[in-house]
Amino acid sequence: MISMILLLCIDVTAQLDSSIDILVGGGGTYRQLRGESNNVDIRDDLEEGKGNFFIGFNYNKKIKNRVHFKTGARYINLGYQTRDQFLDFPGFPSTVIQFTYDYQFIEVPLSLRIVSSEIQDVNRFFEFGVAPMYLFGSKKVEIQDGVDNISTRQPLDGFNTLHLALHVGVGLEAYVSDETAIFVQFQFRYDFTNLVQSENLTENLYSYGIEVGVRRSLSNSKKEE
Repeated sequence: MISMILLLCIDVTAQLDSSIDILVGGGGTYRQLRGESNNVDIRDDLEEGKGNFFIGFNYNKKIKNRVHFKTGARYINLGYQTRDQFLDFPGFPSTVIQFTYDYQFIEVPLSLRIVSSEIQDVNRFFEFGVAPMYLFGSKKVEIQDGVDNISTRQPLDGFNTLHLALHVGVGLEAYVSDETAIFVQFQFRYDFTNLVQSENLTENLYSYGIEVGVRRSLSNSKKEE
């Protein structure tokens, strides 16, 4: 904690008053499953994470030295999958079956980015905030012996469509000119909202990943000296 305070006290010279980001990223997603049913633990053990990806833009506004407010919009594909399960019925060849579940969200981040230090036009920063999310699509895919067999769109009846997630991140931004920077950030997201509308079962998605992007100044002034 002391070292973090000392880093924040270092004078930062390369910061943009207002800027916009274009970004892409990806990582992994898991579902946290809890409930009173006897088979919840069994179902939870059968699941594993799956890849996620997102694309979008941010608007950044410096509100004081080293502190920036960030909002924007992004498309996020989250989900999970089951482990391989062997089906062996008398008279039929054995087969390996797996299910994947995809959920499509629009996310609006509301967060603070705090720049901790700057060395040769490279800033270190961390972020924290919340993100309202809107669930607009859900898909289930059945995979047999490694081949997509059945793909169905799930109706959103019974799902919560409005969600709220916590997200935190840490990253680096490097200036390639007075008005343009590139950045990379590692992040973690936890969805507080239950995926389904149920009193006896809770399903919460959480994800981690990395995003990369380009940050471009919107203000007339270039990075401050």
